[in-house]
Amino acid sequence: MQYIPLIFLLLAAAHAFTYALWLKQNKNLLGAAGVYLLIASSIGLSVYRLLSSE
Repeated sequence: MQYIPLIFLLLAAAHAFTYALWLKQNKNLLGAAGVYLLIASSIGLSVYRLLSSE
């Protein structure tokens, strides 16, 4: 049951990814890079927590 928060995180990451694409299309590359960094770090930390708890 510890993988359920990861499912919600992936849904939120999909929304953030589309926002980052919109930022990139509107020439806001720094904002898009920041959102990509937040997505990667949140997924990475969540996966680390999931794997280290076993």
